[in-house]
Amino acid sequence: MACSGTLSIIVTALACLFLLTGFAALTQYVRLIFSGKTFQPWNTHKGLHVIIGIGSIARGILFVITLTLWDQEAGSLSTHNSTAQRMVFYFLDQMASLMAFSSELLLAVFWAELYYIATSRAGFYRRIIHPIFITINVLVLSGALIIWILYGTTWNHFDLYIYWPYSLYIGMLYMMAVGLLASFGRHAFLELTLVPIEIPLRRQKLQEITTVTGICGTTLFMKALAILYIADRALVFKTLSQQFLVLAYFFALEWLPSVVILYFNRRRPDSRKNTFGEEARMLLDRPGQRLDVEASIRYLSNRDFAYIED
Repeated sequence: MACSGTLSIIVTALACLFLLTGFAALTQYVRLIFSGKTFQPWNTHKGLHVIIGIGSIARGILFVITLTLWDQEAGSLSTHNSTAQRMVFYFLDQMASLMAFSSELLLAVFWAELYYIATSRAGFYRRIIHPIFITINVLVLSGALIIWILYGTTWNHFDLYIYWPYSLYIGMLYMMAVGLLASFGRHAFLELTLVPIEIPLRRQKLQEITTVTGICGTTLFMKALAILYIADRALVFKTLSQQFLVLAYFFALEWLPSVVILYFNRRRPDSRKNTFGEEARMLLDRPGQRLDVEASIRYLSNRDFAYIED
């Protein structure tokens, strides 16, 4: 039997919530592209909007098809589903999960970039660290593709929500992302606290690092534990409390961190004025360090540190 009653209402509400969030993120991405003096389709700020937009839309569409593909009584995909329907279900679920991982990884990249620039090792970041992060993403996507193919071949008998090999794979990825996010977030935070002059730019970034790292790291860690726990289990939600558990899981562990990231990146650079220069010099030109201030200022400009409210 397909989703019905209260569970159907909850799933429909979640579908609307994630679809609206996804379209809002992609709309803001388009606005960001054309808000500056030059056309720059990609940087960390814009990339977060794209990743969250794609992941949220994938999750929203998954909720829509779940209304008909999920057997509420059995706690698994319906046996009447075709192979194509089943593969679409797992593809969308994997896409949403991978975009959650990529958004956290991109945040870790941002904190790493802040840290290495503040410690006069921007070249090391560009030559070593950044390529490593790109390689990780490519390997993760390749692994997910292999798992998706297995769902259609070797694992074609499996109809539960999460198979244990995939739960182990995505759980380990989430743990790795949490570790990188916490580590580089801590290093970036400590470097910014060493700035001898209190300036608005530093206060803003310290607040952002603390809030975003805390919320996103905690929710991703809890999601990893939840995924490992429900692996190979039939997810039957008969009681009202069990059905609201679905709402709490996706609202708190998936939607909340995405909205937090979008909130702290809700602004666009002000093309009418150039106010970041002096603050960038104060922030990065610390005594005892040989730092390319011009390159640092250009870096800060690309990271959209000068904002105006939409």
